[in-house]
Amino acid sequence: LHSFPTRSSSDQYRFRGGSGGVVALAGLLCVNFPLGVLFGLLFAGIVAATRYVSLGVLAAALLAPLGIWLELGGLCALLSLLCSLVILICYRKNIVRLIRRTEPKFQFQKDLSMKFEEEDF
Repeated sequence: LHSFPTRSSSDQYRFRGGSGGVVALAGLLCVNFPLGVLFGLLFAGIVAATRYVSLGVLAAALLAPLGIWLELGGLCALLSLLCSLVILICYRKNIVRLIRRTEPKFQFQKDLSMKFEEEDF
């Protein structure tokens, strides 16, 4: 018999979500590199301006079908719209937290200064 891990792979690797937007961007980069770069820059700009990663993903996901329709046509835009709907469904808790202003903001480094006392330095 095979032994199966008792924890899920997401627990095992300390995965906390966020791959849906990355996979969508990677797919767009493969399908149309300039559009992928454009939406990657849109995402990065929104995150830089607001520090909300989920807001950047949602904005790019909502605008992607329009850009894809203008660049690639109807069928690709329809598939993109389907992907955007999946992202919206997966991000529904993030949307609620954004509305309530309880969504955590992105930060490069956690502030650990409160853990140190001045006499430690």
